[in-house]
Amino acid sequence: MSSPLYLAIAAQSLSPRPDNVTTISNDTFFNNQLTKIELPSKLKEIGQFAFSQNSLTEVKIPSEVTKIGESAFSKNKL
Repeated sequence: MSSPLYLAIAAQSLSPRPDNVTTISNDTFFNNQLTKIELPSKLKEIGQFAFSQNSLTEVKIPSEVTKIGESAFSKNKL
């Protein structure tokens, strides 16, 4: 299945994003060399290690997020 989230990995950036995504599962973007992400406004949960081991320098968490898993953003440049 091709979606903007998966296609953007090749460009080291996540945007645009589908606004109907409410959960990013554990390890989804683990170690993908991402440098920038834009999270969906309706996002509610970010799983464990979801963005771990990338090269992110900034992340804006939407106000709708109620759960962030352990080490979701570990080993980045934050």
